[in-house]
Amino acid sequence: MSVSGNGIFGQVEEAIRASRKAFQRFSGFSVRGREDLVTKLRVVMLKHVEELALMEQEETGMGVAADKAVQITRAILGTPGPEKIRRETESDEEGLFLEESFAYGVSCAAHPVNHPAASIINCTIMLLSAGNSVIHLLPKRAEKVSCYTVRLLNAYISEISGIGNLSVCMDESRYEYNKIFMEHPDTSLVVVTGGDDLVRSAMSLKKRVIAAGAANPVVIVDESYDMARAAEQIMEDITFDNNLLCTSEKCAVVLSSVIQELGVALVNRGAYWLDAKQSDMLMRTVFDDDLCIRKECVGKSAAQLLAAAGIFAGNLGDFKALIFETEVISPFVLQEFAAPVLPIVRADSFEEALELAKFIEQDRNHTAGIFSNDVNHLSAASRALRTSVFVKNGSTLYAAGIKGSASVSFTIANVTGEGPVIPSHLVKRRKCMLINAFDRNQG
Repeated sequence: MSVSGNGIFGQVEEAIRASRKAFQRFSGFSVRGREDLVTKLRVVMLKHVEELALMEQEETGMGVAADKAVQITRAILGTPGPEKIRRETESDEEGLFLEESFAYGVSCAAHPVNHPAASIINCTIMLLSAGNSVIHLLPKRAEKVSCYTVRLLNAYISEISGIGNLSVCMDESRYEYNKIFMEHPDTSLVVVTGGDDLVRSAMSLKKRVIAAGAANPVVIVDESYDMARAAEQIMEDITFDNNLLCTSEKCAVVLSSVIQELGVALVNRGAYWLDAKQSDMLMRTVFDDDLCIRKECVGKSAAQLLAAAGIFAGNLGDFKALIFETEVISPFVLQEFAAPVLPIVRADSFEEALELAKFIEQDRNHTAGIFSNDVNHLSAASRALRTSVFVKNGSTLYAAGIKGSASVSFTIANVTGEGPVIPSHLVKRRKCMLINAFDRNQG
């Protein structure tokens, strides 16, 4: 599969050498040159949106191709570019002070299996915007579409800039490749999105690491909010790409006084309410004997999960999501199961709801939200749930940049603290001073 010059390599040292040479050439690009490259890259990559979405869904067997197309489009158009790199200057009679940025050099970026094409495009645009070259570490179960995405990016970047191998990868995914690239002395920056094992390995490195670890997004619904509106937003989140986004709700904590009303509103929007027996059947389908999530259940539709569990509820295709009430100790609540399934935990007061939400989120500091018209509740929840992403009264798709005009980032760096990553996180910063630059006696 390895063909010289296409960005796909069969030997680790060849990939590193090519990436290093590409960076050396790219380091001569001005910010304006990088802006021009990114602008043109966005245009040409739009031609491949549907192709990449279908490839990804077919290879991984997860999610919804149409929703993947939306993610890929937003990654192309909404990923922040060089304009997000801050430049600050100050001057006084002592001289000129400039806070400037410069690239790390060769970076490597690890990607998740749930949205690999969008993640690779998102990371590539940001790392190029910051002036770095990038070696992509591919998810094993999305190797084909990931390689193809890197190949496209490298070809277009080379055509636009005249520099090949600014975005490269190996011709297959291997754990030992990841370890070598992350530890290699020529790699100055490591960006990891998803995968606890990979995050732990990266955090032991003596170099700049930006790490997005596991999540367990939880949302609180109190009695002051409109249940129809809350149900509309929640259903939008948990059904988008079969709830594969790491920012979409995986559990809801609902006050007892409105739990039935919210349940009816969710059912009216296409959810199927499981009784205790049915939720137990679903649990035995999703989790193995050690209560680990079976990979074959991740990213499946509500209809597919119902069929797999042997739950026959009329026309299965009519149901967009599965909901049920359960205890806080349920594995559905405490583990991040990426599928259109929403376990609901009952709370008798807002204070109890807040404590339950904190327990469910497990200090992962990733994503949380609340639906409330009570200003005190909104304020208390945002203070208590100190997550990288916090959404009040709206869809988490806005936070991910899938909806609205917010910047798109598929790397929510909850482990290292940057939050949603932007290009300014991917550069080194220094203060440059020119002393006695001005005549103190003038004026």
